[in-house]
Amino acid sequence: MVDVDKIKKTTDLLALVGRDVKLIKVASTAGGEYAGECPFCGGRDRFRVQPEQGRWWCRQCGDRWQDAIGYIQKRHGVGFKEAAALLGDYEAPPLPARPAQPDADPVAEVDLARWREAGEQLVAEAVAALWSPDGDPVRRQLRESRGLDDESLRAFKVGYVTAERFDELPAWGLPPETNAETGRPRKVWLPRGVLIPCYIDGELRYIKVRRPDAELRGADDRKVVFVKGGHPALFNADALAGADVVLLVEGEFDAMLAHQAGRGHLAAGTLGSAQGRLDVDRWARYLLQARLVLVAYDADAAGSKGSEALARLSARVRRVRVPVLRLGDKDIVDYYRAGGDVRGWLEGALGVESAAGRVYERTKKAHGGAREASYQNDNLKTSQVLADKFGVSQPTILRDAQFARAVAPSLTVGEFIAGKTIDELHRILDVGDLLHHQERELYALARQELARREAATEKKTSRPLF
Repeated sequence: MVDVDKIKKTTDLLALVGRDVKLIKVASTAGGEYAGECPFCGGRDRFRVQPEQGRWWCRQCGDRWQDAIGYIQKRHGVGFKEAAALLGDYEAPPLPARPAQPDADPVAEVDLARWREAGEQLVAEAVAALWSPDGDPVRRQLRESRGLDDESLRAFKVGYVTAERFDELPAWGLPPETNAETGRPRKVWLPRGVLIPCYIDGELRYIKVRRPDAELRGADDRKVVFVKGGHPALFNADALAGADVVLLVEGEFDAMLAHQAGRGHLAAGTLGSAQGRLDVDRWARYLLQARLVLVAYDADAAGSKGSEALARLSARVRRVRVPVLRLGDKDIVDYYRAGGDVRGWLEGALGVESAAGRVYERTKKAHGGAREASYQNDNLKTSQVLADKFGVSQPTILRDAQFARAVAPSLTVGEFIAGKTIDELHRILDVGDLLHHQERELYALARQELARREAATEKKTSRPLF
């Protein structure tokens, strides 16, 4: 019989993974963390190994941390028992090594001081470029498409990399590497695009570059590039540390917009993605003073899964939903682009004041009738989908009281709401947002019922860890 616990404790995970990829130490806390290219999807700086914890994870192709047995299962396409046998050497064939990655030293240190020096230089150049006359179109795009004002752009040190370049690894404090396929030295890729740095306690932790949509062609179509040598962190952690209310979202643009809109009410941050896991030992101290932690992840499967995982960490965590005003929208920036009043939504989520009637007033003033006409057209498309979902005509769904009677003429509005699923309640509230009718009976009852059910779910699933 295979002793699984013994295998997990005795397996040198760093050496095991190091037979396939070269790993670089990027952090010393919690026993150390190592990074490298993923041996499965090939993504750069997505793969992480924490040997003392006995676990590994890829931010691109994995949805959770796994152990050494899970690594062998994925690497060789075998079952749990066969993978355990290979690791436990129970008269099983020896574990083969990939010939493309011969016996490389799995550990290589990053010179963090040198990396930060190079990073600070890049940030300074990018910030100067953004605020130069040539950066006017980019600043305008960030205001109109992302909703970020000048104060936020300066506070978060957002910049613009004007031209793509490739730096030598040693210039960033990284050890030399060779591409096994081409035989050429690897370099630090710095694409053209909007630069977003992450600082914590005054130190640069990572840099991301959002590439222009027009350049997302070819083999590498990544929208966001994580500059090699940085390591994941809690974005805007310093502001979160002293906040009474914290909002966690999926991406940096969402975090900056929400932080800007929530001035005076909350501070917003992000772990970088829906798959990002909150390292309680490392980041919980930045959340300890918060009376309430709101989670507003994207309206998709990954966002739902990620927000559920965070909600289980503490009784102070509460999930909130970003209104969906157009088909395909998912996040806070999408809500803003559709004409949504982000500050009004946040105030409504906090119970500060009603957000009714404020959904697109700012859009009317800032962009005039053309965008308003487009927005109304999107509303009609959305209402048609909702009408199809509930089995009523489009004109009917655009009248709140008649909507309830048309779907279930024998029920009261309260009985109708009580019979809806959580997903259907969300849809009904989306209609309320579209029509500015949030305070009418149908939508008020739907909001109350949804809050009651979500509160019951959180109470049942919460396992306070901080």
